[in-house]
Amino acid sequence: GLYSTTSDYSKILRMLLNNGVLNGHQILSDEMVDKMFDNHSSDHEIQLGSWNMGFGAEANWGLGFMVHPAGTSFGRSENSASWGGIFNSYYWIDRETGIAGIFATQLFPFFDKKFIKHYNTFESEVYKAL
Repeated sequence: GLYSTTSDYSKILRMLLNNGVLNGHQILSDEMVDKMFDNHSSDHEIQLGSWNMGFGAEANWGLGFMVHPAGTSFGRSENSASWGGIFNSYYWIDRETGIAGIFATQLFPFFDKKFIKHYNTFESEVYKAL
């Protein structure tokens, strides 16, 4: 039953990009943020049925999201992170470049190919603009 807004998501992503600080307030320690981006599943890659939530790249479990140790072909750097929600809402956090992105819909079915195509295009275009 957890829900929120894209504005709230953006605050969390900004806080993670800023080593736990948001608007001058230390929310999480920088050590905790670092731990969130560590691989906590050892050599076990994420397997989520028929959904390739790693978007074709290696993906492991961090604390609260997937970690992409080698980045992705859409532009994310090594050790970036991402996750998605049931209604095709996705986000990523790339601490190396200082970029985070949110792609939010309220549409079903989850991980629908046409939404994933648009999400991947969105992410690629963000990185091309750098």
